[in-house]
Amino acid sequence: MKRILVMLSLVLMLAGCSAGSDTKTKVLTNDEWFGVVESIQTEMELPAMMALSDTELTDFLGINAENLESFVVMMPMMNVHATEIMVFQAKEGKLETVQEEVGLYLEGYEQMWSTYLPDQYELVKNRVEKVVGDSTLVVIIAEDTAAIEAKIDAALAE
Repeated sequence: MKRILVMLSLVLMLAGCSAGSDTKTKVLTNDEWFGVVESIQTEMELPAMMALSDTELTDFLGINAENLESFVVMMPMMNVHATEIMVFQAKEGKLETVQEEVGLYLEGYEQMWSTYLPDQYELVKNRVEKVVGDSTLVVIIAEDTAAIEAKIDAALAE
């Protein structure tokens, strides 16, 4: 009986500690995100890329910019590269909506590459797709996803 009480109090104590932890993520502006990705491009060998505007984000990708605090979407300038770097910082309560919209876009993107260039299709299939904190969705389609992911994580931690 004593063991059960000790275990129960330990579980409650740990739950109390984790419940108070802050999962808020640092929010960067669109320009700051562009700077982060621009520095990644300078340090790494990536294809020539262009940033999407709010309108292009909605028109080309089907992602509603009104649900976002900030974002950066870098797409290749030539259609022989699948490399993309995307960071979406959703407004409060909009992360699930953003995830759904991005998911639909990625389904179509993967389907498109499945019939085009096999090496680029592999990049799309092996993408990094993760949620950071309570509002940030990161998608990386590239050869060295780990290095890009580390730089984005560092920007969120600063």
